[in-house]
Amino acid sequence: NQYANQPIETRPTVIYMHGCTGIGFEDSAWMEYLHDLGYSVIAPDSYERPGGRVGCGGTIPERVTLRHEELRYSIEMIGDLPWVDTNRLYMMGFSEGGHALTTLTDVPDGVRGIVLIGVDCQASGGTPLAPSHIPVLNIVGSQDEYDFGRGCTLKRTAPGTRVMIVRGGHHVGLAVMPATRQVLAGQIIAP
Repeated sequence: NQYANQPIETRPTVIYMHGCTGIGFEDSAWMEYLHDLGYSVIAPDSYERPGGRVGCGGTIPERVTLRHEELRYSIEMIGDLPWVDTNRLYMMGFSEGGHALTTLTDVPDGVRGIVLIGVDCQASGGTPLAPSHIPVLNIVGSQDEYDFGRGCTLKRTAPGTRVMIVRGGHHVGLAVMPATRQVLAGQIIAP
């Protein structure tokens, strides 16, 4: 193998948590964009779990518990991947995946930022529960059908922390809006 003796370049990595309908257009668009920015993306797929999923049924706390399991497993497994820079990890979640991130308290040391999309933090009492030194970028569409244009209350002073309400944005479709991509590339997600 011609590559066997070449050093492996480590890359910043985003653990991406999809919404309750599984990996769809919105999720694929975000992952492709992150890849274009130079990130590796790990995206656990809830629908591949033994027993499958019920989609968006059940309660948020029940679904968030399942998503926390997926997130913890992903974090455990990426430590063995030689191309993942475990000191440059980011977590990003859309809709249900974002709710899972808002309620996460045991964030690994290498996590440099959290991005929440289409989430108003209702599942976590209005604000993310991650340690306050971790910056959070919360992106919500002004016409979001579920979050009604409300973002989270970000009780933290970490640089890069902000709520972005995207004028005219809906729950789905933020991934392809230029303003959203620009703020993502220039804020928390920065290799």
